[in-house]
Amino acid sequence: MVAFCVALSRQAPLLLFLDDVHWADSGTLYLMRYLARRLQKYPSLFIATYREAELGESHPFQNVLLDLSRARIANRLKLSRLGREETEAATPDFLDGIYRETEGNPFFIEEVCKGLVESAHCTVEASMI
Repeated sequence: MVAFCVALSRQAPLLLFLDDVHWADSGTLYLMRYLARRLQKYPSLFIATYREAELGESHPFQNVLLDLSRARIANRLKLSRLGREETEAATPDFLDGIYRETEGNPFFIEEVCKGLVESAHCTVEASMI
């Protein structure tokens, strides 16, 4: 896997995106840590998303985060929830319902809106989602 990633990074900068890492198994986390350490000298970027609420202190990903942070090869970027002002494209009643349901979590906002559109309970322009 390292040789494959190195070969790719020699052609163009490499981006590896891992979503919902809080659900990753130990093998995936081991591979992620291993690749991050071995690819430091190559043009590569890892992006791993996770929900802090899903991580307890004993979660295996916590160890990966600590290890990569100690090695100074990881930066943590915490995304805050959207405030009411950031979601004002909708009517106030719709906005209140979405915000109450999602508490400003961008992922949940998108999923709730998609679900509403798919179930035909409301019509929303695709550009609003």
